Amino acid sequence: MGKPALQADTDKLRLLASELSYRANNINNIDAAAPVQGASSAMPGSKFAAAIARLGDPNGRAFKAMSGQITRMQHAAWDTSLDYDTQEQTFAAQLRDYGNGQ
Repeated sequence: MGKPALQADTDKLRLLASELSYRANNINNIDAAAPVQGASSAMPGSKFAAAIARLGDPNGRAFKAMSGQITRMQHAAWDTSLDYDTQEQTFAAQLRDYGNGQ
């Protein structure tokens, strides 16, 4: 038999998925509003305070969106590893059947 058309290290794909999950959770747990809440009290009632107060919400949404994208990559890596394992098992079964004359 010649070289396989495609090789995949499913253990590394699962390791990647695990690392991506860890990173996504860390990003998701960032409280973007907390650091700026204290700064708005430096000049209460000012435009600066109002601008600072509005910073937390869009920053928080950006972190959540980033976490969501990384989570999607994590799922893709994990699902791909399972797909490769399934294909490998199916092919091995077909080879056994072929070797047994079926």
